[in-house]
Amino acid sequence: MTPFPAVPEAADIRIPVHPSLVVEDRAGDRYFLVASVFKLDLSLWVYELHRDDKGVVHMSSLAGWRIAGEAGEPANGDSP
Repeated sequence: MTPFPAVPEAADIRIPVHPSLVVEDRAGDRYFLVASVFKLDLSLWVYELHRDDKGVVHMSSLAGWRIAGEAGEPANGDSP
């Protein structure tokens, strides 16, 4: 009897946000929104955020957050 070939595990679906956006939470902390990710194990879309001191963070909602600009812009939004 021939064994069945191994079935690869399903991977999350990741759609990059380009250019990355700077988003700000209600406390004023800033993160880079870099992708929208479908987590297969949860059957849920989440946002992938990066921050230097926290690494990668996944959030299911950004309600109450605001877009503060695009990555690479000056922090206060003024022209250089």
